[in-house]
Amino acid sequence: MESVARSYLLYTIVVIALVCMVQFLISDSMVDMILTLVLMLCGFTVLVLGAYMYLEARGGQYVNGVDWQSMTESEVRNLTSYWGLFFMIGSILLMIAVATLMSNLVIGILLILVSVAFLLIPIALKEKGKAHVYTEKSKGYKVAVLLTASLVAIGPSIYLLNSDFSSEAIQIEYGDDSFRIQAPMVDKMFDYSKVEDLGIDPNFDKGSRVWGYATTKICSGTFNNAVFGNYTLASFVDVKPCVFFTYEGKYYAFNQSSVELTQAAFDRLAELVGP
Repeated sequence: MESVARSYLLYTIVVIALVCMVQFLISDSMVDMILTLVLMLCGFTVLVLGAYMYLEARGGQYVNGVDWQSMTESEVRNLTSYWGLFFMIGSILLMIAVATLMSNLVIGILLILVSVAFLLIPIALKEKGKAHVYTEKSKGYKVAVLLTASLVAIGPSIYLLNSDFSSEAIQIEYGDDSFRIQAPMVDKMFDYSKVEDLGIDPNFDKGSRVWGYATTKICSGTFNNAVFGNYTLASFVDVKPCVFFTYEGKYYAFNQSSVELTQAAFDRLAELVGP
């Protein structure tokens, strides 16, 4: 391995270790810790690889599906650098997108689609990439780009994972005609006029998780119990009561951070939904 490549590898290892250590110190959520590790090992590693390709015009051999042998040396360097820029930007967006999933499912999915597009754009623009003229970058420019890309990717991602409006929050927003439930892996609007069978169960059986999110504080996503079968849940683990209802033929249940707040949420919905 070339000394330049070793420098990028060492930088990757050091940053991943530091970020995971900080996350371990500031969060008591094992899920957030695992997500941070996955984000850094997968997303950040690809980010640095993209930066290496863009800044050094090397590492093209790591990209499959390209006939590098048919290109001249300058075309290889041009395309490698061009591809690396999109890899770097796409990886930044992907890291932020995965962290956003915990607070806003719709925006998170949209950002994932945009990030994937950035990763695939060079395939469609391969000829343009070959014509792109790579110029040697100064050491200061390389350091500035790498540090800026790292901060832009890591800062928002860690903030979103640890904010109150993320992995340990269930938000209920009441509008004039509809209300919204937001929780990790759950984000849906409900028209008051379409809500049916609204009730509250003081000893709600949450059942088992089919797909979704679960920590010692929050469980949300698709769950299954003996009464509803598969249904959507957004619940604090230690709070037994849940508000439940049907909407367009599907069951939903949620609660708040205490028995009193859950009862208050039910009372508010009962007024808004009407008889």
